[in-house]
Amino acid sequence: MFEIYERLQILLKDGELIEPELIGPLETYCAWASMNEIKDLKGNIEIYIKNMLEADGEPLKLILDLAEESQKSPLIKLLYLDEKIWDKLENMKIEERVDPKKREEMLKKLKEPGTIYRMIAVDPSDSKLFIHISKSSPNKFNMHYIMNSGIFLSVGENIDIEKFSKRTEEDLISAFKALSDENRLKIFRMLLEESMTTSQIAEKIGLTLSTVNHHLKSLISANLVGLEISSHTGKGAKYLSNKNALRDLFELLDL
Repeated sequence: MFEIYERLQILLKDGELIEPELIGPLETYCAWASMNEIKDLKGNIEIYIKNMLEADGEPLKLILDLAEESQKSPLIKLLYLDEKIWDKLENMKIEERVDPKKREEMLKKLKEPGTIYRMIAVDPSDSKLFIHISKSSPNKFNMHYIMNSGIFLSVGENIDIEKFSKRTEEDLISAFKALSDENRLKIFRMLLEESMTTSQIAEKIGLTLSTVNHHLKSLISANLVGLEISSHTGKGAKYLSNKNALRDLFELLDL
């Protein structure tokens, strides 16, 4: 299951010459292909780009029309990826796989309430969730959100899921440190009421975008704020406070 994504991790592990700026887009494409059970990678790359950009037309033109310059080069390289890499991703034999019993045990732990949120700071309840347990990338986890497909989460077989299964005293200290700043407390309270983009937060609270991003990073790190998975694009990522985090923290305080 999800063999295309696993093959890519094997290529990266073996030092396949894939440009650094191409790794992220290629991982996301392989996640999309795995989620949709697509085997012909080269034959579907144009469909993927149109789907991702939510537009119809000649893919190269769609890419060149993007407002964000930094997005253009990786997507063009993905569109014209070397035939040899496509062939390996489609046909390479996977020699080692995760033990089925271990895989089932990890999947069971990951499906416990709150575990996924504490791991990736995203509430997966409103989207389809695809979980891949990786043998070739054993010590890391990656999350890909793909419009109209869902969330793809790759978790290495050596990841200790137990540390995400419940909050600890250390989490309590991190949360209080994050909320000790007046502006972060204001942002947290605002996001309890409604989800907002960084621009909306900056305008409402009177801070620069860079400052808001800095505060959000601290709140996300403390698992107090996460991304809202939305079906709408083009309006910027929205954030919201993690109400379950409050419940967990109150339990730690015996309140």
